[in-house]
Order: sequence, then structure tokens, then C-alpha cells
Amino acid sequence: MLLFAIKIKMVYNGLMAKGGVKTIEWKAAESVDHERSTGWHIILYGVALVLIGLCVWSKNWIGIGLVVIIVVALQVVGSKPARMMEYKLSEEGLTINGQLHLFSEYRGFGVRHDGQFWQLVLLPTARFAPETSIFIRDDHGEEIVDVLGQILPMEQVNKDIIGNIARKLKL
Repeated sequence: MLLFAIKIKMVYNGLMAKGGVKTIEWKAAESVDHERSTGWHIILYGVALVLIGLCVWSKNWIGIGLVVIIVVALQVVGSKPARMMEYKLSEEGLTINGQLHLFSEYRGFGVRHDGQFWQLVLLPTARFAPETSIFIRDDHGEEIVDVLGQILPMEQVNKDIIGNIARKLKL
């Protein structure tokens, strides 16, 4: 990990000597807003009723409480609109809503297509840290990838399981 941080620092110093990294600023939604139809709600409550019925049949009273909590949580999370986030990619690092993340926090990056949107995925150096996913628009995408490609190696990124579940549940 130390060798990787030294390598990024050397690349960063080399870029600074050549004139620096171009600063790019953009705004994007934190997540994709989904319309939840009546059918989505019917399926949610239908599955909940079946699970509650199974819990009553097996006399699993804690299970009933968990099903109710999960349904309420899905309703609350699903009803919140996506926040608009401000991003700034500069020579210091990536700033997300005013919080700076240094390039040394990441071992690489990748780009994946998520429905109709492109997603920039920053891969952390810490073993159990979650990846940072950022939606990018087509008009900034190539420019962002070019700047990041000068500093971090680009890697193939696959869709994650949590993301797939969230897309299926329209969260």
C-alpha cells in the first residue's frame, strides 16, 4: 500500500511539473430516482403478507417484527428523492460536497453503464472500504476519465450485488 501511495505521489508530482491537472466541476444526482408503480407496492405488500403468514404459522414473533421493519424501511428509503451532489476533480483530489478525497485513497477507477447513466467507480486502497460510485453525464465523461487516467490506473469494474438488489427493488 505504501508503494502504491508513493507511485501516485510520483505521478502527481510529474503532472504538476507539466502544468497540473485540469479542474472539472459537475453536479449529478446521488442515485437514480425510480417511479414506483402501484404494482410495485402490491408486490411489496403481498410478499410481506406471505412472510408474515409464514411467521405466524411457525410462531416466529420476532420475524413478524422484522418483516414490518423492513417494509417500513423500504417505503421510507424509496420515498426519498435523490440529492444533488457537487463534484470537483482537481489536482488535490476529488471533492464531494465540499469534502476532499485524496487520490492516495484510491487504487484505481473504472466506468460502468448503469441503465441509461454512466457511473464512475473509484476503488479504495483499504481492503473493506466501499467503492465510491459517482454518476457522470456524457458531456463530462470523457474529460473526467482522461484526467483520472493520468493519475490512477483504469480497471474493469463489474456490477456489484448490492447495486443489483437496489436496482431490482427500485431504491
